[in-house]
Amino acid sequence: MRNVFGLGLAIVLAVSPALAQETVTAQSGQETRVGWIGSLKADCSPNPAPKLRPAKLADHGQIKLVPAEVTTNKVANCPHAKVLAVVVFYTSSSAYKGTDTFTLASDGTDEPSEHTYTISVR
Repeated sequence: MRNVFGLGLAIVLAVSPALAQETVTAQSGQETRVGWIGSLKADCSPNPAPKLRPAKLADHGQIKLVPAEVTTNKVANCPHAKVLAVVVFYTSSSAYKGTDTFTLASDGTDEPSEHTYTISVR
């Protein structure tokens, strides 16, 4: 299985991460796409979208998880790969500025994992 995590335009390909950490900048009070989580089979076909749950909620904002099909050219040997993913959005409380973090846990897969997001809110 090829796990694929998207952050903006950057894609990180890992064989089986136990913990992924991502840092994002967001504007106060504005919804920001902070990444997406999905995986491909060895033949480049998509695995089912991951089952995510909050392991730690954001202290100063809200997260939103949206199932979607994501197309990427960033996976070696899988051009125009279509990934069944969960897109992750974050919105800070209005007028909040500072750092916020939250963690999502992926359950129901061969390799449970956590994805921690650090948000720099301006």
